[in-house]
Amino acid sequence: MASVSVIIRTYNEEKFIRTCLERVFSQQLSGDLEVILVDSYSTDKTIEIARQFDTKILYLPYSSARSINHGIERSKGEYVIVLSAHAIPVDNKWMSNLVRNFDHPKVAGVYGRQIPFPDCSPLDARDTLDLHGTDRKVQSEDHFFSNTNSAIRRSIWKEIPFDDRSIYAEDRFWARNVQQKGYLVIYEPSAIVMHSHKDMLRESYRRAWRCAFDIKQLGMTKDKPKIGIGRGILSLTRRILSDWGFIIKNRYSPKWLLIAPFQRFARGLGWYMGSRQ
Repeated sequence: MASVSVIIRTYNEEKFIRTCLERVFSQQLSGDLEVILVDSYSTDKTIEIARQFDTKILYLPYSSARSINHGIERSKGEYVIVLSAHAIPVDNKWMSNLVRNFDHPKVAGVYGRQIPFPDCSPLDARDTLDLHGTDRKVQSEDHFFSNTNSAIRRSIWKEIPFDDRSIYAEDRFWARNVQQKGYLVIYEPSAIVMHSHKDMLRESYRRAWRCAFDIKQLGMTKDKPKIGIGRGILSLTRRILSDWGFIIKNRYSPKWLLIAPFQRFARGLGWYMGSRQ
């Protein structure tokens, strides 16, 4: 197998970084491996823990695109895996399951499956599972891509690096750019990490706002007919009813039946407002 570099972006990740690095270094890999942390000046024990492993540590103020580019520029691997520090590989075949997809020369990037942590909110769990199914996909037009758990071909990154203008959706923008050049993106469901958030109202709004704002600024939105208030309320109501079904089916605490509608509304409002800035 060819050489692999792993780029992990960190900021105050002492809760996860040890487990993340232990899982990375336990992978079944026949080629050379290097691990690089791009840290945004953590103030907790993230760096102290990371120095207990064979890692290279770089420092850069937070920016998704710049952090990834900075790490790749200083790496050596033919293939580069981008991993969030709070994304934990579930087995020792995760890395090889990502990289084996590069057998086809037209594959620019691969992203893997995400499953939620047991203690995340039901909305986060549901949305994570909805976005990351169990069927492998070859994408030539679908721009969805996630640098929470991804691998890219260095030679194509040299041609098409991540756009430094992006603050949140650099992965989707990059996927669109490589697809426009005739390359492919693969979704590989056997390359699994455990990853989710425990967002409440404010963070649900902010996360949706940032993503929608970034997508619009990068010119990835399409003109759509305006949806009236009535249709908007109907759509939200259907989504909330579906959330309630998920909560009941999976036996979450009854408190989520009250919290979920407000959290879903916050996400919808954040996306709406961000897309109109």
